[in-house]
Amino acid sequence: MLKSKFFTVLLIGMIIVLGVLFATKIGHEKTLDTRVYSDKEYPLSFSYNTGLNKYAFFVDNHLALVRKSEPNVLRILVLIEESENDKLEEDIKNGVPREGPPALTIFIVNNKEKLTLESWLNKSSISNFSQRIGEVTERVVAQNPALSYRSDGLYTNETVVRREGDYIYVFNVTFNSGEDNIYKDFNNLLNTVQFSSHYE
Repeated sequence: MLKSKFFTVLLIGMIIVLGVLFATKIGHEKTLDTRVYSDKEYPLSFSYNTGLNKYAFFVDNHLALVRKSEPNVLRILVLIEESENDKLEEDIKNGVPREGPPALTIFIVNNKEKLTLESWLNKSSISNFSQRIGEVTERVVAQNPALSYRSDGLYTNETVVRREGDYIYVFNVTFNSGEDNIYKDFNNLLNTVQFSSHYE
């Protein structure tokens, strides 16, 4: 009888553990659903989250406006969490004045002048380099060194800049906390970046 109870408790315990593991695995897989973006004109590809933190994705929105202050910008890619983008569109529709939500933005900039990253950062209007806080650090993007720094504004900005061939790639995220989904997804995106002149 005691042995039977022991095996019953053991069996129930195993079912619970397997259930938790199965649920965790499914939940984890959902957060890792991704979509690959491969640019047809410029050598860039990356993956971004389409799981629990889905993003509205915009290509070259307001490009003409940005070029007024930064004429060498060739492309702008913007990701905004869908829920935040829905609120923004609703407020715009209703004439509610507001700031934009946190966003993940990638600029592809023409660098045929072959400027160093430091030179470009100091003269660029989109780098926000003069407003940086803390130290400039080095990080790796696509197995090569890039510069990383933070600046302050309505949100905290983290910017990672990489020079590749005739282009400068600027990866920027605005966020409130290092625990924000968009900040975590920014770092995950950076880990998937590739620079190539040909995509399959």
